[in-house]
Amino acid sequence: NNLVWNTDTLDMSYLFEEEDTAGTDTLKLSSNAKGNMDLNQDLWVSYAYPIQSIDTSAILLHKTQNDSLIRPVNFSLERDSQRLNRFHMSVDWEPASSYRLQIIPQAVKSNYRAYHDTLNTTFKTREEDYYGSLIVSLPGVESEFILQLIQPSGKEEKVIREQFPEDMKEGSITFRYLDPGEYQVKYIFDRNGNGEWDPGDYPNRIQPEKVRYNPERIEVRSNWEYEIKWDVSQEPT
Repeated sequence: NNLVWNTDTLDMSYLFEEEDTAGTDTLKLSSNAKGNMDLNQDLWVSYAYPIQSIDTSAILLHKTQNDSLIRPVNFSLERDSQRLNRFHMSVDWEPASSYRLQIIPQAVKSNYRAYHDTLNTTFKTREEDYYGSLIVSLPGVESEFILQLIQPSGKEEKVIREQFPEDMKEGSITFRYLDPGEYQVKYIFDRNGNGEWDPGDYPNRIQPEKVRYNPERIEVRSNWEYEIKWDVSQEPT
């Protein structure tokens, strides 16, 4: 008479038949490619329906000058693991530069009888000296961990960036291209090395993974580098 967790496999399949676009709905793509693009930010594109396929040859990204196309820009494309209607474009941005993104109709397809209009948008990247940076020195760290940069907001916290042991260089983690503002650093003892915080398991008497906060509130300013040294093995006072 004990409740236990059990996992079954759900196997689903479907058939999709290509049809012409006559009489179908015309939808729009949405994107964060507008205004100022942060140098540490991926470009994302969303569709109204879950995405079935993406024709990368129909996606054009160019660096521009005076509204003229200068050169094509390379990018890597990845589907969002949580939003089935979104994909991300990772780009090595150049500071203080102008770009144009063009996606022609039917480059992005769904399982539904619909197609999208052309997406044609221009945007800029910020100047490099707009950002600040933070270096966190972690002496004596040997185990797996997750180092989070957060912004406290009332009773909640917003995770701005995450870094892992493979991001450490010479005993330090560096957070670059930070918007000016107040930040705090959070350290998660990633006991099982799965890259996320685990809350524990009461029936199996497994404690949640330990978490520590650096007590210092860090005010990051433009064109400014801040460095802290944090021995996470020391119990907080």
